[in-house]
Amino acid sequence: MIVVLVAAVVYQLGLERRGGLQLSAKKIITGEGIKAPGFEGGGEWLRSDELKLDELIKQNKVVLVDFWTYSCINCQRTLPYLREWWEKYKEKGLVIVGVHSPEFEFEKNKDNVLAAMDKYEVTWPVVQDNEMRVWQAYANRYWPAKYLITPPNREIVYTHFGEGNYEETERVIRNELVKLGADVGEIELVDEGEGSYMAGQSPETYIGWQRGMFGDPSSVRPGEFVDYQIMGRLMSNQVYLVGQWKVLEEYAEAGDGAEMEYRFKAGEVNLVMGGSGKGEGFIDGEKTKEVEVSDHDLYKLYKGEPMEGELKLVFDRGVKAYAFTFGK
Repeated sequence: MIVVLVAAVVYQLGLERRGGLQLSAKKIITGEGIKAPGFEGGGEWLRSDELKLDELIKQNKVVLVDFWTYSCINCQRTLPYLREWWEKYKEKGLVIVGVHSPEFEFEKNKDNVLAAMDKYEVTWPVVQDNEMRVWQAYANRYWPAKYLITPPNREIVYTHFGEGNYEETERVIRNELVKLGADVGEIELVDEGEGSYMAGQSPETYIGWQRGMFGDPSSVRPGEFVDYQIMGRLMSNQVYLVGQWKVLEEYAEAGDGAEMEYRFKAGEVNLVMGGSGKGEGFIDGEKTKEVEVSDHDLYKLYKGEPMEGELKLVFDRGVKAYAFTFGK
């Protein structure tokens, strides 16, 4: 019953999977007898004993389930708010459960996830949902996604998909804790901030053949190193390859003389990369950033005044490029 209901709510929202989630998206779900799925079927628990939803509910806990994946910029931007809620309310009856549901294959690696938990100071319990079983039980489709569950009936009383609405989310958390007898009156609400989305901002853009957004898709030959060149003018929000590249399902791997060009609109440009080697970035011909790629992670290429510009990247052989993400 709950799976069908949540799926219907998600369908009605009609949002993009990840890159379009900077804008607020929320839906209140109420109703007697509507129970949240548990975490059974998920994988290994990281830095925590296994948690069971029924036991948490019996302990009179309010449970915030957060679906995330560590290289997602939208998820990364929500983590400071989750950390603040955890610090303020864990002694008041709130339990946060992070469900790490990977988008890319490298995000299934336990060591990568643990390193990310250290980097972003994720100290609440996390279950590594590599087979996406918890994700499927909730009929979830978005990173990040939050589900607030309360006693005594495991009822989902609030959901939020994407970034934003932090103050509203915290007010709902506080309200549910007060219902259970917690005193939160002297705790200040989170500072909402200015948000991370601008009008006309470039969308998340993938670089593997499965979901890639290439300026000349007919020229892409998956699975082998090919020499590419740009024919004609650059269109906005499209990936253009120059030099040797091997385009695989999730990413493109740089070969000799590998370059990439992209016309964007944003105040922040990030690229999910892996492998090893250097990447140099130029915007409208001026060098902006040089990064040393050593881990599979998200790398910031530009942060400054919002602008429209042509980004050119020059890569060492062996660097793997997965997806661009953007911000204000």
